[in-house]
Amino acid sequence: MNPAERLRRYAELAVRVGANVQAGQDVVVMCLVEHAEIARAVIREAYRAGAQHVVVLYSDLHLRRAAIELGPESEIGWSAPYLLDWIKRWPEENPALISLAGNPDPDLLSDLDPSLVGRADPKDIRVAMLENITGRHVNWTIVAAPNAGWATQVFGEPDVARLWRLLAKVMRLDADDPVAAWWRRMDELGARCQALDERRFDAVH
Repeated sequence: MNPAERLRRYAELAVRVGANVQAGQDVVVMCLVEHAEIARAVIREAYRAGAQHVVVLYSDLHLRRAAIELGPESEIGWSAPYLLDWIKRWPEENPALISLAGNPDPDLLSDLDPSLVGRADPKDIRVAMLENITGRHVNWTIVAAPNAGWATQVFGEPDVARLWRLLAKVMRLDADDPVAAWWRRMDELGARCQALDERRFDAVH
């Protein structure tokens, strides 16, 4: 399996199993700028799954650093009103949300005041996102995005290829049909949960 096919399979898995995107549904992809290659693959698979609109919200940790170092106090934790208004409409629009995770530069903010770093996250947007998730207004998933910074944290060197190989194994990307393989696995786990529920255990030793 070449890297291009591996990436396509991974994106397809994120869309069809992780987020379970439905035909006609809008899709929101949230990621860092360093995740662009994976985001583009996810976009293609989302449209292939029948998505109506796909919107990508790129973030940049260097922008956050600049805001903390040089911006006014009012910038710390600020939420852009146009984004907040849109997110607050999600209970009516019900998009699928796919978040890419994997810090490409883990030490970028390490020399800054921790209290400012902690407050730099756009609080109102974060709260609105959480309300959509806990209220089950969106189907959502978090997807690992391999990159050099993350690989360095794991292996001590930026071996992204090695990280991808491990991820491919864990995610069953080498199966004939990774999506079908994961749905079978979900069915197996559901059956096991049901069997445990039927036993009505009151203690485990």
